[in-house]
Amino acid sequence: MPAPPPHPVRAPALAALILALLPAAAPAGEGEPAVAAPAPADAAPAPAAGFDAAALAETLPPAMLRQMRQAPARFVGETADLILAFGVGGAIGAEGLERAVAAAAADARAEALGLLLAADLDGDFAVSPAEIGIAVAAGPAGRRGALLLAHRQADADGDGTVAEAELRGHGAAAAGRVADGETAAGIRALLRLDLDGDGAVTPAEALRAAEALRDLS
Repeated sequence: MPAPPPHPVRAPALAALILALLPAAAPAGEGEPAVAAPAPADAAPAPAAGFDAAALAETLPPAMLRQMRQAPARFVGETADLILAFGVGGAIGAEGLERAVAAAAADARAEALGLLLAADLDGDFAVSPAEIGIAVAAGPAGRRGALLLAHRQADADGDGTVAEAELRGHGAAAAGRVADGETAAGIRALLRLDLDGDGAVTPAEALRAAEALRDLS
């Protein structure tokens, strides 16, 4: 088992973020019981009923489990960012996670297309052999190989020119690799951290799970 990180998971800033995302205490109305306020930042989270850390660990993708155990603060911070971006009301369910997958796929498509479109010197949404030759020669040393490889991969019919339809196909393939690959699997696996079974994950649940997995012997 990897050694626990030297810094505690409950850093003050992280605790403040989690408390900020929790629902605020509602004022007690006439004849209604008061709703308890969130626990102080240094209080240990209450364990979820039936939460088995060892069983949870067996269901998680290896890369996700490794980050939760070796860098829990980073994992919780990234999860909180994702919840803020794609969740609702400080939590994220299956629909929000699918929005996050779609956004990751769109980023991959944009990156793949952007690399080739930068070589489309005349703006006709096609990259000819002459254009790719100029772009490769003029491009930075660290990018020339990637540009040449992308052009060859996108040129489905092998005629030397990446036409508009081939550009679209190249972008779709890049998006598909993300949507069907480890990135999407890791995003969707966050729903397994729904410790209270309400169909959504909160930063507090991510923190609780990361702490429990870190402490597994």
